[in-house]
Amino acid sequence: MTTRPEIPRDVTRPRCPHCQVELELGATGEVDHWSCPRPHGLAMTLSEAHGRLQNDEVAELWELALEAPQGPLPSPFGGPNMVRFVLPWDLDEAREGEPGDTENLGAVELDVDLDNRFIWFDTGELEELPTICLTRLPAPRRSWPWPGSPRSSRSPWEKLSVPATTVRSRNASTTSWRADRAPSPHLTGWGRAMTSY
Repeated sequence: MTTRPEIPRDVTRPRCPHCQVELELGATGEVDHWSCPRPHGLAMTLSEAHGRLQNDEVAELWELALEAPQGPLPSPFGGPNMVRFVLPWDLDEAREGEPGDTENLGAVELDVDLDNRFIWFDTGELEELPTICLTRLPAPRRSWPWPGSPRSSRSPWEKLSVPATTVRSRNASTTSWRADRAPSPHLTGWGRAMTSY
């Protein structure tokens, strides 16, 4: 875990819902989070959860949070109490009840600040949930180099200024960003330079 640079004083810093100590901003890999120094747990925004949790669990988490009653923990930002609910989890990326959905393997009780889209994980709760798998990238449709391109042993993603696993693709079902898939050269919107014809 690495700690981020100093946060400007005019930014509202969230507080631990258990001890009211200011949470510290840090990161694990590409995912930013706020953690209690005591340590009671950590929190992350809904958009950051897409970088750590599976899509189906994040979608289910938000749907359950919108319907859940208020729980006993106060908001880290001083608003109304967070909602509390139990999130079931499995190892697939299919939504509950859709083709490919497998049996739930467990459940975790979570607290969410709806106004700030802030998810609180008590110590150990985040580790119970499955993570996204960065190695499950789709197989390329053609091997590199593509027909008509200069012979090269480099992949097309090496020409980008960032590694393929950190290129962010738009998730069509939400307004958050994912970092678990490299963009496909066959997507519309990338233009002729990135599209094989």
